[in-house]
Amino acid sequence: MTAILEKTKELGELIVKSDEFQLYAALKDEKDNDEVLNELIKSYNLTRLSLSNEINGGADKEQTEELQKALTQKQEEIMKNDLYKRFSDSEDVFKNLIAQINTILAHFLDPDSENACGSGGCSGCSGCN
Repeated sequence: MTAILEKTKELGELIVKSDEFQLYAALKDEKDNDEVLNELIKSYNLTRLSLSNEINGGADKEQTEELQKALTQKQEEIMKNDLYKRFSDSEDVFKNLIAQINTILAHFLDPDSENACGSGGCSGCSGCN
């Protein structure tokens, strides 16, 4: 069992040193410290909360539509933010790496499983081949 845990630790160290994780971590830190982006996110969350409260409180249709429109506008502002786009892209790349690792592990744990490499079997897998 100790060998498995040691290899797991090594894998964790490799993941943390990977370009995918390094970029993700750097952009996450930058995002977390960006005042403009954090204000956009805060405003979005407050508007979302207001909309939820209005819906649960039986608000009229006009008020709900107004808040929904404001929420959509705030979401678009966030999505247009260059830092947010770069962070989101790096997060997707990192999550894809983790998904590939999980797929490879799943294949070794249950090699007969059709889901280990997707519905196409190993031909649809980019991990083991």
